[in-house]
Amino acid sequence: MSPSETVFDISRDPMRYTKCYLIGGEEVISMMFEKKQKDMVSNLFMGASILCVALAGVGYLWQDVLFASTQWMLTAAVFGLFGVYLKLLKD
Repeated sequence: MSPSETVFDISRDPMRYTKCYLIGGEEVISMMFEKKQKDMVSNLFMGASILCVALAGVGYLWQDVLFASTQWMLTAAVFGLFGVYLKLLKD
């Protein structure tokens, strides 16, 4: 750990934050999920990804809904990547 990095343990927080780093004057909070929560959030992201693909299809076939179809596809890719990342993340 460098001298400019200070670590505070705030694990008693009900939001389950594990550590708070002060790096170069910026505060970065890392959050730890329990396995059950991680699986739920991963499934939520994957479901959001499927919903985004469906909205892209609606935009392609009929009329755009809030975003253009390509933007929905990009959003689906981001949600899908985060969902897969959480599935592969080791405890």
